[in-house]
Amino acid sequence: MDFSRLQPVYLYCPNCGHKCVGYRSRDGTAQTVCGRCGLTVASKRRTERIVDMRLTAPPETI
Repeated sequence: MDFSRLQPVYLYCPNCGHKCVGYRSRDGTAQTVCGRCGLTVASKRRTERIVDMRLTAPPETI
């Protein structure tokens, strides 16, 4: 396996502001789970200026 292509993706949780770290998969999506509030963030860069983000709340908060 070639691990040299793995680069971390850093982002702040839009819910609580905690800094989260994840890695990109082969299709370009990065999925992280916030360690503080449990929010799941999945993001994918569509173009240079457009990033799609999907936020999923943990089931115990609903």
